[in-house]
Amino acid sequence: MERVRRFLEACEIDRNLSPLTIRQYDHYLTYFLGWVAREQPDVKDLPDLTSEVVRRYKLALARHRNVYTGRPLSRATQTYFLIALRSMLRYWTLQGLEVLAPDRIELGKATSRSLKFLDPDQLRRLLAAPDLNDPRGPRDRALMETFFSTGLRLAELARLDAEEIEVVLATERLDPLTLVEDELLLSLPFSPRHADGECDPASPMVAGHESSQSRSSPFGQLGELKKTTR
Repeated sequence: MERVRRFLEACEIDRNLSPLTIRQYDHYLTYFLGWVAREQPDVKDLPDLTSEVVRRYKLALARHRNVYTGRPLSRATQTYFLIALRSMLRYWTLQGLEVLAPDRIELGKATSRSLKFLDPDQLRRLLAAPDLNDPRGPRDRALMETFFSTGLRLAELARLDAEEIEVVLATERLDPLTLVEDELLLSLPFSPRHADGECDPASPMVAGHESSQSRSSPFGQLGELKKTTR
């Protein structure tokens, strides 16, 4: 459908989405178009889409079974299909086309997931998997160590440029704690400062005290003291 193609182009040009995200949107929306052509032939264009058609589409996603494994779509995967449809409807709404309101497509409640962690033995075996004798082994090992030690997302790691990395040579004399402490100290301002607008410049008169011009000099006071002791 032409409207799907225009939407995907807008994702690339206006929203600057990654190629992977655009490819996923293309997959989800192509499936939707195929389902509409088979099950809802009366829907010729997006303005023909109704809440009832969306309800039937959600039901079809819930009842879908993989042809090879027989497994249903997970709740999260069903949500991805609906998010792609809502995103396209939102785009065309902004273009002035009268379509079903995106907010009328409810995503449903996703099941909560518990976080899973690798134990130390699993992590050691994973890092030892690359063959260092293979030319790609050191690269794979470096990528895995960077991934686990920095907390980068996979997409961020894939975009990482070697020239942007500041390398610190690890030696027996290197103290990581001292290195981090030095970097933190260097990032602090040279002297304490108020935030802009919080402190006015000092005035010549300090509250509760006389100015230096109105007070007699210390030498004058010493001369008065000598006169009284003669």
